[in-house]
Amino acid sequence: MSHFPVKLTFCARRPTMLQKDQWMSIHVLKAQGLSLREISRRLGMSRNTVSRHLASPETARYKPREARPTKLEPFHTYIVQRMQAAEPDQIAAPAPLRELKAQGYQGQLRSVQAFMQAHRPVPAPDPVVRFERPPGRQMQCDFVAFRRGVVGTVIMTPIGK
Repeated sequence: MSHFPVKLTFCARRPTMLQKDQWMSIHVLKAQGLSLREISRRLGMSRNTVSRHLASPETARYKPREARPTKLEPFHTYIVQRMQAAEPDQIAAPAPLRELKAQGYQGQLRSVQAFMQAHRPVPAPDPVVRFERPPGRQMQCDFVAFRRGVVGTVIMTPIGK
């Protein structure tokens, strides 16, 4: 058994992107006259990282990665056509999955289910049903407490009064 703390491997921890405040800290510490070693020790990063960011005139611009094509992508139009052909009914994902497997699809059922769920038509909301009663036949109230009155009658009082 080792007495040294376990060091995480590169795969076990996520490398964090250098934030603008860290970039600024590197430049401020360098302007104060600190060495690369001292800056890296204070900020807890590699000397190579510190020197690389000191060499760059501005912070790194990180942009989102482009989405990788999925195994299901070549079959999107086919699935949408199948869903439109079945309207107004909905088809379950295992049926198109069998057809896609025959066409060479090698993915899983969950991918087909997720795609079909995202492309299902959104049903129209139910209409509001309004009903009217003759005066004195219905009472509507919010936030009331019912309690017994003097002779057993129910008295309604608003809460907080």
